[in-house]
Parts: sequence; structure tokens; C-alpha cells
Amino acid sequence: MLRDRLTALIYTLAAFAACILWLVISRNGYAVHPSETHFLLFLGPLLFAFAYPTSLFAGDHNDATAVAARLRSAAVLHGTGLAITTITFVVLGSQFWKNPLRGLSSVSFLATAIAVDLLFLAAAVLLLTKTRAILPRFAKYLVWPYWLVLALAFSEHFFEATSAGAALSFLYLAVSLALAFAGGAVRYRPTISHVAALPAVIAAPWVYSHVIKDTPLGNVWTSFNIPDPDRMMGKGFFLLVTSIVLSVTLMALAVATAAIRLTPARWKILGMPLRDRTWPSVLLTFAFVAVWFSQSAMPYRASGAVDYSAWPLLKIQHVQKQGFQFHETTVGLWGYRAPDTVSFSANDRRLFQFRFREKGSRTELPAALQQNVNAVLDSLRGTSGNIETVRPVRAWNADEWYLIGENIGLHSYTAGTTPPPEVIQLFHDLETLPYPREYSSELRDICLGFCYDPLAGLGYLYANHRCRYDATKRDYVCR
Repeated sequence: MLRDRLTALIYTLAAFAACILWLVISRNGYAVHPSETHFLLFLGPLLFAFAYPTSLFAGDHNDATAVAARLRSAAVLHGTGLAITTITFVVLGSQFWKNPLRGLSSVSFLATAIAVDLLFLAAAVLLLTKTRAILPRFAKYLVWPYWLVLALAFSEHFFEATSAGAALSFLYLAVSLALAFAGGAVRYRPTISHVAALPAVIAAPWVYSHVIKDTPLGNVWTSFNIPDPDRMMGKGFFLLVTSIVLSVTLMALAVATAAIRLTPARWKILGMPLRDRTWPSVLLTFAFVAVWFSQSAMPYRASGAVDYSAWPLLKIQHVQKQGFQFHETTVGLWGYRAPDTVSFSANDRRLFQFRFREKGSRTELPAALQQNVNAVLDSLRGTSGNIETVRPVRAWNADEWYLIGENIGLHSYTAGTTPPPEVIQLFHDLETLPYPREYSSELRDICLGFCYDPLAGLGYLYANHRCRYDATKRDYVCR
């Protein structure tokens, strides 16, 4: 049946996603690096968990007593295994320096782990092909000890947690086994399968604290905005953040699917039981991701903290918008007490564009303009403005101006207003200066151009530029 196959696929993909996400956090992102293969050590137990329902349910559809006995035996075995390994992980793994397997990567350990992993793979194949053998019966007793060893060996560096936090971390990793089991059980006992998948919701606090929660350095979504990520963060960074988003999305889809499948048969939509439909769970997942995205990606900022050694005495930005097209030009005056250098930057970006190029240059300030520059700076010093009022340009057609600098509050001229004539004249005089060389950099906007705003164009690109701690709200607030 298509519905059951789709459900099994969702649970199985979510199982691998949950395992990869745990590894990504624990390995500081290296779990998805092309040269990293340690995630393969988790593959065998996951496939064995997927195949395990075959030994519980297959071949005895008419013998309810035998199936019930096997289920009770399995529940006792794995319930006890989960409890013992969770307690052991709390005792041994709560403090990194007391973890006997911390950072273990010796040849003997890897060889042993690979051998056990292959044992699970062989047992899974035997179960799926319904071949009678002693290996699957033996393998089920090794699942939890092996899972505990992997959890201890790959716990994040300098992992320190309370007993509850350590237990939650291990239970989150155990969720991937439950989801794999749920994926394999769908075709035999759908209700048991959905009940096994639903506890994945217990991973929500761990996922929120490690992935979803915003931090002073940004979040997963703002990591997509890092300029030239391959140069700044290393190759594979885009794959890393993409895998995190997909993993959380798949887990949310699995939980929503399990919840929908367990609704009463009398709950119907358009004459069909709700539990027989898949689109409601997809819709719930989409709503979750949309809220997560909107709360994380806006206002615009790139993850990271960058401090500049100098700040311009004055920056003037001119933003022109026609339909989807933007043309933004910024000139800046730099120097110690008195300006002696001019910077220039410009970009032509469009809405629904993820990447765009910004060109820039720098040259000396001509002596002929020095008097005009000083006059403009003297007229602007001490004036106040409100940086909190700057928003992305939404009008279909717009012609807007912004300026900011030392001892000059941010001034925005929108809705038909314009700066003083001497400011506009100075902007055009500086814009037409010849410059000896030009550089180009790549900027990104995960909102496809809808989040990038004049503040970003003025240099407020990173999280430490856009976010501050609000003592009244006891949280970080971004502008």
C-alpha cells in the first residue's frame, strides 16, 4: 500500500537524519565532511533495527499468542537495555574527562567497531531475506552495548552536562533506533510502528537547545548568509548546514506523521479518515519550518562575530529599486579624526536571488574635496537618528538614502524624502572619483533577497553587529 510505503520511507529517513544530526553536533560538523566516514559505524545497528520487526511479526499472522510472547520478550530486553545504557552513559559520559572512551580513534578500536558493524549488517540481511540463522538472535543482545560505546566514543569534545542533560543526549541518539524500527514495522503492525516513532518528540528539547535556539553568534539559517563560506569556513560548510536543516525537518515530519496516523478513525477530512492522509503531516511540518525560518533568518545577518579595526567617519548609501531589481551604491569616508580615504561599493541584486556580487574599491581623498567634506561632516556631527527603524525596502519602486558615521546617528530618507543637497552633491562627487583597483566579494541571502536591508549594505553584516542582549527581555534581540 502506497500510504504504508511512504510512512516507512519517512520513518527510515528520519532515523538516519537523527543519527547524522547527533554526529554533526558531536563532531563539530565533521560528520558530513567528505573525508569523514565514522557515521558508517552507526549504519549496521540502524539497518538491523529496521529489519528486526521481521523476526517479531513475519510468518505468524495467525498465531497471536506467539507474536504477543515475542513482543513481551523484546519489550523487556530492549527496555532494560535502554535503561541500563542510559544510566551508564550518565555515569561515564556526563563529564568529558571521566569518559573512558573520549576521543578514542585507535586502530584497534576502529577495527573492532567495524567488525561489529558488519555483524549487524549481516544480521539485517539475514532477517530481510528471512534466512534462518543464529546471528540475528545473537545480534539483538549487542545493540545497546554497541550503541553505548559509540555514544561515549563520539560525544562532543569537552562534553559537560547535568545528569538530565546527559540522559537526554543519549535518549536522542536512541531515538534513531526507534525510528528505524518504526520504518521496518509499518508493513507488519502499523499501530506499533507509529507508537514507536512518536517518542521521537522527546528529542525536541535537545534539538531546540543545540540547533534551533538563536545565539549571539547566529543560528543555522543565518549560517547560509556567511560571505564566501568555502574560504571562511572551509569546503563542505554548505553541505553541513543543509544537512542540519534537512535532519530537523525529517524528524519533525516523522513526529507529525506518527501523530496523524494515531488519530481515531472517526476523524475524517473530505470523507476520508485523517490517519489515512499524508498531506496534513506535510502541512504541519511546513508550518513548523516556516516559523523556525522566519524567527531565525529575519532580520538579515550572517553567523559569526567580526570586529572592524576602524569605522567610517561617514557613509552614504543610495538604494534604487525597480520591481525585482536593486541597485545599491555606498561611499565611505575614512581616516583618523580627519578623512583621507574614500571607499566605494556597489551591487546589482535581484529578489529571488540567493548569491550576488558586491564590487568595491578604495582611493585617497583629493585635496580639492577636503573643504566640502569637512563642511558636510560639521553639519552632521551631533545629530541623532534611530537605527531600529531601518527595514528592507518593500516598495515596488523606491529611491532611498541612508547615512551613518562617527557621532552621527543613522539617518534614513524614505517615502520621497531626500538628504540635504550638500550631502547628495558630495555623494556624486565621491562616486565619480577614479580608483586604481577594484575587488569583488560574494554575499548571500537565504531569504532570496527579501531580508537583505540597508543596514547590511552599510556594513552591519554579522550577528554581533545586529544583535544585543536586552536585559528587560533577558534575551538577545536582533535589529
